[in-house]
Formats: sequence, structure tokens, C-alpha cells
Amino acid sequence: MQYSVNFYFNLPSVNKRLKISIILFLSFFAAYSQTQPMTSCNLVVYKVGDVTIPLLGSAAFPVSIDEINTAGQNIQSISNLFIGTNLLTQSGSSSSAGFLNCYNEFLAVPGLNIPVGTSNAANNNSKVTHIINATQSVNNRFVNTTSSPIPFNNSAYRCAVPISANTFYCSGDGSGTTTGGIWYYNGANYIQIYNGNKNIRNIEIFNGNLYFTTGATTNRGLYKLGTGLPVTIQPATLIISNGLTNSSPYNFSISPDGSTIYLTDDGNGGSTILAGIHKWKLINGVWTFQYKHTAFARGLVVDYSVINPILYSTTAISNSVISTQIISIKDNVASNLFELNWPTPVLASTNFAFGGIDFTPNVTPSVSIAASSSTICAGTSVTFTASPTNGGSPTYQWKLNGANVGTGSTTYTNSSLTNGAIVTVVMTANYTCQNSATATSSAISMTVTPNVTPSVSIAASSSTICAGTSVTFTATPTNGGTTPTYQWKLNGTNVGTGSTTYTNSSLTNGAVVTVVMTANNTCQNSATATSSAITMTVTPNVTPSVSIAASSSTICAGTSVTFTASPTNGGTTPTYQWKLNGTD
Repeated sequence: MQYSVNFYFNLPSVNKRLKISIILFLSFFAAYSQTQPMTSCNLVVYKVGDVTIPLLGSAAFPVSIDEINTAGQNIQSISNLFIGTNLLTQSGSSSSAGFLNCYNEFLAVPGLNIPVGTSNAANNNSKVTHIINATQSVNNRFVNTTSSPIPFNNSAYRCAVPISANTFYCSGDGSGTTTGGIWYYNGANYIQIYNGNKNIRNIEIFNGNLYFTTGATTNRGLYKLGTGLPVTIQPATLIISNGLTNSSPYNFSISPDGSTIYLTDDGNGGSTILAGIHKWKLINGVWTFQYKHTAFARGLVVDYSVINPILYSTTAISNSVISTQIISIKDNVASNLFELNWPTPVLASTNFAFGGIDFTPNVTPSVSIAASSSTICAGTSVTFTASPTNGGSPTYQWKLNGANVGTGSTTYTNSSLTNGAIVTVVMTANYTCQNSATATSSAISMTVTPNVTPSVSIAASSSTICAGTSVTFTATPTNGGTTPTYQWKLNGTNVGTGSTTYTNSSLTNGAVVTVVMTANNTCQNSATATSSAITMTVTPNVTPSVSIAASSSTICAGTSVTFTASPTNGGTTPTYQWKLNGTD
């Protein structure tokens, strides 16, 4: 329900308590009037009017959209999106305008960019389209071009269908075929994509194709435009017609399997007997009329999620007046008839009228994943975590290089990943109304570095020495990284300065020398490696001596004397230099 309240206070003339009461009330009213995010699967209906002004004549009136649940209860009225610099108005007498549409996660709301009260509003060339989403975090506004040709020049702008937050289709009447028809807005320019008829009513996207209805004098019916979602001029193909010259088709719905069409007619085309919601079936390739629910029907949306589809329609009390009620009927497919779903219609408040109707924008599920690390060493355990958006109570299927893995939870852990491994997750959301049931995350590509095993060997300048000999030991690393460090050990005790060499001149026999290398590879099986040992053979130093004996030391001249040397510590083959009176 929408309220319009005017306050007239001369605050100096009232007492302090009343002033406080007024301020508190206004604060509450402002807070209460804030809109909330729309709920998926509810209905949203275009509404024109002002509670204080009778809805008479062709002047411009405020536009709002009502959110209504499928039981017919009003949830909220959203008007604050369409005021001030975001002004949106509509002609108070137009029964064929205001056909909003949802597609994907967006809602397009067409109207006029003119002040409330502007006369002859429908023919004003200042047209505007709002595109919003369910949370209203998107509220984009596009004013029609005023350069020639002007879409819907001097005529009614009726319907819009969003493609994205910035692109949409729009339809209406025009001063000629060059300004009427169907247009595509690509985010920068308006492009006419159908000019076969200037007077187009509703446009809808079903099963990936664009359809429209026209109330033109001799070509009335439901058409398909080209194939897919066109962005250039396309031919149209007639699908069904209640009567090319006397029907008044408005909105329509095509079942997901493409076999059923529901089409509204407000009976204002020359034959009130055609007024109603018509059901057509595709039988042996031919669209065949089945039955109808009598009503002066215009807007339409259908819930196909149940065996007996449920239809919601904005209707009028006669064929020539604006729509002031919403009905809901059920298609009993077994009995071939329509039945009431709501016992009574939802009525517009006094001074208000309804336009188009649709379901609230669907949510689009998405999922992102994060890894505890994406650059790892082989054998490192990595946990991947899924973060859902619009998932409801989702389930997950993790994939490793495209193959299913994991247990279906929000996380997946693996310690056997290989280089280049690709991890993704497919989330299955469980919202009743969603653009797709599944969403696939972006991939995480793993960088896995193999682990290396550090080792070190040492060599001695000599391992068999005499006591006091200086020996240098040199370490040779394998997989030591860029800057390995060394701890030399002598008989198990730390020695040295941490460099690649160690020198000692005090080694003893049987001394054992090793080195422990600490490697600094990014990925290694162990940080340290110990060399094989070198055991030293150290011979103590000895003092050589020699004594001599003569065969006789007292002789007669000319007697031959033999001197004999007797060595001590002379080694295995000592040599001798005999001297006589100091001379060799």
C-alpha cells in the first residue's frame, strides 16, 4: 500500500512536547518508507497514481511498483526509486503502457521523464527506462534519445525488457514505422530492430527468443522476431492470432518446453467476446486454441513449476478502462479448464491503476573459491574453500582436472597435487526462483615445485699427516639452495666459521671431521644434510740421532780404521754424510 502524507506545522506555535512527538513521528515514517530487497518468486506489478489525486485524464502521474506474494498479499510498494532526479511517471489514462519485464536478474520499468501533472503525457517524447535488480543495488536510468529518429516519437512507450544492467529492448507506437516498432538499446545507442509495424504492445523473451504482440488494425497477434536475441533489423513471423482485425492482444507467456502459449486480450479490439486469457497448444506443428478464462486481461505472468500452471494477470472491469485488479487462475490441464487460484482479485487502491506484471527478478547463483596456497611444494596439504552468492543451501561438486573429487562440502583438501593441476567447484543452488541451478567457479591453477634432497660431501687436503700439519677441508653441496650454511664438526663438536672450508693444524690421530649443511631451497625433503666423515691418520714427529764407533781409535800410522754409524729414528733408509775435520 502506498501513502502520501502532507504535514503543515508552525513549530514555534506548538509546545516542546508536541515538537518532539512530531520529530519522532517523521523519523519513524521516513524509516518505514525505505524499501527492502525483493524476494524471489514474488510478483511485481507496475502501478500508476497518487493517493491524493483522482486518476483521471491523460496527465502524468507517479509510478511505483508493488511487490505482492503469490497469496495476493502486498509486501511493499517501491516508489522512492522513481522520484527526484530518477523521476518516472506515466499517463493516467493509458491502458496499454507500463509493461515492466524481468529477465535474468534485472527488472526493466518503462515510463516518462516528465513532471507529475504534465498534460497529454503519453505523447511526450521524454521517455525513460529504469533497470533495477532485486536488491535495488542496481538502479540505472536511460532517457530516450532526442535525436532523429526519436523512438516512439509523439506516441506511447509501452514495454521494456532488460538484457543486462545497461542494455534492453523497448517497444511502443510511433509517428511512423521509422519511430515505432521495437528498439534495442546497446548501452550507448538506440537501434531499431523491427519496423514492420509501428504499433507494438508487449515484448518478452522466452526460450532464448524475442516475441511481441501488436494491436495494429490488420495484423493483430503474437509474433516471433528473427531468431535468438536480435540486435539488428529482423523479420517477424506470426505465431498465433485470436483475430487479425478484431482481437486486442496484450501480454503472453510461452512454456519452457515451447508447447503452450497463454495470451491475454482486453476485448477492446472490436470484439468483447475475445476478452480473456487464451490457452493455445502446439499440436502436430500447428498452434491450436484450447479454452479461455473470460476477463478484460492485459498483464500476464505464469508459474510453470507446478503440474497445473498458475497464471497472474492484471485486468480491467471493462474493455475500455484502465486495469485496477490482479487475478490468479490455475490451468487444470487434466480437466481442460481454468479454475480460480485466488478467490477474489487483488484490487488497486483508490486513485491507482495497474500496468504490467511479472515475477520479481531472479537471483543468479555464483561461487568463488580460494586456496590456502596456490604455489606450493610437492606434498603440501592445500584446502580450497567455496564462497557462495545466492546459493540458498547449496551443495558442491569439487573437480580436479575436470574429474569429480571431494565430499560435497564447502571445502576440499588435497596433499597430492601436481604442477598445473586445475581445481574448480560446481555449486548447485536451491532457490525456488533462480536463473540457473548451477554455477561454476573460476579455476585455480596450482604451481607445485618438486622437493629436492640436500646432500654434502667433504674432501681433505690430506687425511694422513704428521702431527702439526695444517689440513684444509672443503665442502661440496648438492641441492644446497642459493646460500647454504655449514657447521663443521671435529669429533662431534662444533668448529669452524660456517664457511665452505675448515682448516686445522692441530689434528690428532683418529680425529673425525664432518660438516652439517643447512640448505635453503624453497622445496626440500629436509633442511639439513650431514657429510660422510673423514678420519685422520696423524703420525707423531720423532728426533733422529746417530752414533759412530771406530774399529780402533789408537793406531799406528797407516793403519786402516773403519767407522760405523748406528742410527736412532733414522727412518727406513737414512742416508749419511761423513765428515773429516768438518769437510765432507
